[in-house]
Amino acid sequence: MPTRMTQRRALSSRANRKKAKDDNAPLLNEHLIAELFNMKQRKDVTVESYEVRLIIDPARPDRDRGGEDGDRDGPDRDGADGKEDGGEASRPTTEVCTLNRALDIAHERELDLMEVNLRQDPPVLRAVDYDRLVYTQKRQAAKAAREKRERGGGAISDRQVKEFKFRAGIADHDLERKAGNMMRYLERGHAIRVTLTARQRSLNNDADAILTTLDRVKELVGDLAVEARGMKANDRKSFGSLLLHPSKK
Repeated sequence: MPTRMTQRRALSSRANRKKAKDDNAPLLNEHLIAELFNMKQRKDVTVESYEVRLIIDPARPDRDRGGEDGDRDGPDRDGADGKEDGGEASRPTTEVCTLNRALDIAHERELDLMEVNLRQDPPVLRAVDYDRLVYTQKRQAAKAAREKRERGGGAISDRQVKEFKFRAGIADHDLERKAGNMMRYLERGHAIRVTLTARQRSLNNDADAILTTLDRVKELVGDLAVEARGMKANDRKSFGSLLLHPSKK
């Protein structure tokens, strides 16, 4: 039955290809239908008798309009269908229906059938534009992560490590400018990698030129930072680096 039925239905297969790439993705379309019939394990169950609870997402505006010229009858893009003003048409609807009806709805609206909860009785499915759903979820996750970084929330590992480079003998105004930028990132919760370099001329005047430069940096940063790892320098002491973490307040 599921094989004959899936041949008759023109559900999108693009989401099924994604399923093979993502083991955590929900069951979709043909994979979902096959699982539903595997769960029943009864030969007398058909698409006309299989009852499901279907959550129906609103169709995309361009699908409601029809062709490229929008010459088919249907709601327009200016909010007449409630999509712009938060009306009923912009909200999902739910109905208990047969699997055959659910397939009809998904086919007519060019949506995917996706599992929500197959353990409930009846099983809960969703008619949804899966590509659009994944895209929206990724955008929301990226926005939440960006806002979290900007607020300085979460663990230090959640945020990018910023690197600042200082050369021995750097002028005071340049040092103060860089240190000021460092402090702003520390206040937002970023870890800072400090890289120090010294030319031979600086080393001739001060064998510990990179340590002297580090002390100048620390004096400006004050108690905003603590050393997560000590200084690592080469044998000539012409190069060194260390990692600073924001101080816990």
